Amino acid sequence: ILDVSGSMAEYLPLVVREVDKNFKDAPIVYVNHAGILGATKGTEIYPILADEVRPNWPKEWNKGTRSPYWFLWGDLPRKAEQHYVDRLIDTFKTRTNMFIARGGENRLGAAAEFLIKEKIDSLYIFSDFEDFVDVEVCESLGKKLGLSKVRTYVQPAAARTEHLAVVSTKIARRSRGNEMPPLTDLIRPDGSAPEPIGVVVKKEMPVPEGVKFATPRQERPVDNNLGYNYERWYDDNRQTRFKDELKVVEYPNFDIVVRGPECRAYIYMKSKEGFIQSPIIFGYHSYNPYLDESDGKWYYPRRKWLRNTEEPKFEDNEFTWKMVLEDEIKFEVVFWFKEDELTGTYTAELPPNGENDSAFIYFTVPPMVRERGDIYYSPDFPGGLSLDDLRVAMAHNTATFYLPVQEQDRLGTVWSRLGFKKGENHCPYNVIYRNLPDGVREVTVGGKSFGDRRLQARTTSNNLLLQTGIYRADMELFEGFQARLIRPKDRRTRVVKTEAITFSIE
Repeated sequence: ILDVSGSMAEYLPLVVREVDKNFKDAPIVYVNHAGILGATKGTEIYPILADEVRPNWPKEWNKGTRSPYWFLWGDLPRKAEQHYVDRLIDTFKTRTNMFIARGGENRLGAAAEFLIKEKIDSLYIFSDFEDFVDVEVCESLGKKLGLSKVRTYVQPAAARTEHLAVVSTKIARRSRGNEMPPLTDLIRPDGSAPEPIGVVVKKEMPVPEGVKFATPRQERPVDNNLGYNYERWYDDNRQTRFKDELKVVEYPNFDIVVRGPECRAYIYMKSKEGFIQSPIIFGYHSYNPYLDESDGKWYYPRRKWLRNTEEPKFEDNEFTWKMVLEDEIKFEVVFWFKEDELTGTYTAELPPNGENDSAFIYFTVPPMVRERGDIYYSPDFPGGLSLDDLRVAMAHNTATFYLPVQEQDRLGTVWSRLGFKKGENHCPYNVIYRNLPDGVREVTVGGKSFGDRRLQARTTSNNLLLQTGIYRADMELFEGFQARLIRPKDRRTRVVKTEAITFSIE
């Protein structure tokens, strides 16, 4: 079982070659994240076929468009040097009897169970062991391997971690296996080290050449080659859903552009000299789940807007969208404008068949850059930066997530697994995060890219907290992130100002 995360890309082809020297064509299962958290039923094991190793699959294959191997193109190059990734892709395409585990919280456990069924007598696990492992789940897996008479050997890529200690004790030794020396001790006995795969730096760093932080512009829209307006010519959002500019509210530190006919608002941060960075997006969402009888799977498309019961209107510093979605579900979003801040909440009728529609409102902190040909562009560096220089520049920005103490009992373990704790968590923009926490009372974003401005978004009370979301695992904050407010079903049919999000630019 080989951990195929970014920090491991350098070593994997070497490990595969070493395996084949001694155990030719032994089955190999790759796990993209080696956490051991719970049941294995949510994980699928796919055989790796050379023709399928591509980032996207053709529609005619009827397997979905994004392949299980997308991360080799869309994720790993951000964390590992490209020649290591290219070598790994070649291994995926040429070596036979290999599999990949995808989905679920216990891919390593699912891979072990799969290999037990393959009648193996020994198991080798190679990982950086940075992912959280549950002691009881590890103990159960160790018993299962022991009863199956599968001796298990674990080897870290480099330094020992507390998670490796658990896996070694509860899995390897329980199955009469052992822990092997770190691979780097064997291939670099003199102690030399390769160039770092990921730049994780929290101290102040120099500014790369060509960077001018918080570059102002006079027009609200940002250059589409440098930032995000969310108004692409090929996107139906621009042509139908949010085509109308309904209201512009101007404050000293930001402008709010309210659009329609569906609910959408753009928050443009501005300094004294002009507008800076891409707009922050405020919107709503609702799923319309259905079961496809042909394959037995559930699908979750967006619940489509049908009409408004009345024209969106601005009255007494309040703006309201009264929308009707599919199945005639009424979904209402309300904004209140007051003293340089915006507060938003929503109401949503329950679906007629009782299905889970995951109705929520959200805001999106946009990506700081656009990528073209491995070069990253921004209004602050229109000439472009390499990934290494980009990370140096982004070290000057942070996001702070405030996690309230009253949620410690409910969410403390999950926060700890992700590297967060109660209170304020200051997160540099150039650090890789496995995921972001839920149970957030307040999010603050600032730094040199934002000049002397700072975005603050917080819930209006501790009654309801934010859930955060990222667009893939192992991301850096300059790629953008989202925060959602999800009201309980038994309270979401009426307007409650204590269950809302408030935005301000300080």
